[in-house]
Amino acid sequence: MKRHFGTWATRCFLGGGTTLSDSEHHLLSLLVAELPPHLRSVVECQFELYNLVQREVDKRTLNFYRSRAWRHGLLPVTPILKSKVEVAPLVRLSLKVAGQSALLHAVLTSVGGRAFSVSFSRVVEQSSKPTDYSIAKVTQAWLSNFDDDASVA
Repeated sequence: MKRHFGTWATRCFLGGGTTLSDSEHHLLSLLVAELPPHLRSVVECQFELYNLVQREVDKRTLNFYRSRAWRHGLLPVTPILKSKVEVAPLVRLSLKVAGQSALLHAVLTSVGGRAFSVSFSRVVEQSSKPTDYSIAKVTQAWLSNFDDDASVA
């Protein structure tokens, strides 16, 4: 799974793209790995095309895009997932975090057939390590809105 989005120049000078922290990258990889093969392959292709990631102001959500050079609009992403609704969660994880009693919840969400966002129940600390996280529960949220196979449009 890719962890650098955008070029060095766009990350430094234009505020576009980002580099995921070790823990953000690990949690995104865990989410994608829990998808069934027919969805995972499409989502992995989409993430390879993305070149822009934006953190929302509260730093609890990452939104992924494929943008034109110098942020002049967005480009399409294909293949897309065939969903019954516009916005649909794909997978939810509840994670144990070392040294914390409360679980961290993470959700990978599809918008318009694209794996678009990863949201967390609280901020993923930049100083945390991937080994601080272990899966407590997996919810295959895609079952409500995607077919069991051939979910590609």
